[in-house]
Amino acid sequence: MHAYIDIVLEEILAGMPGITPVEGADLLENCVTMLHRSRHISPTAMALTGLTSETTTLHWEDNFSIEKEDGTNSTARRFREKATQAKLSDNGNLPAYISIIEFSHPKALFNDKKTL
Repeated sequence: MHAYIDIVLEEILAGMPGITPVEGADLLENCVTMLHRSRHISPTAMALTGLTSETTTLHWEDNFSIEKEDGTNSTARRFREKATQAKLSDNGNLPAYISIIEFSHPKALFNDKKTL
């Protein structure tokens, strides 16, 4: 019997055995970056092969772009989300620069995380 698997990528942010929340955030960012660059949209089907042959669905929040800005999807909101994520790696007191782009009315927000 094959079980249908639904994977929400953001669940890794809570950490897992052997993966701290900070490492989870890094893995999530890398995964979503590659999905975005490959032009996948959430949700998307993924075939699992090897020890099993299953189909799963990947779900994620794509924070790379704003196609149309509205009350719940704004450059300011996205900036706050990214600034909060950047605080996870604050141990070294390194600067973090954040860029948010909105395409329906071309607009970009570029700032450092301290601007929050």
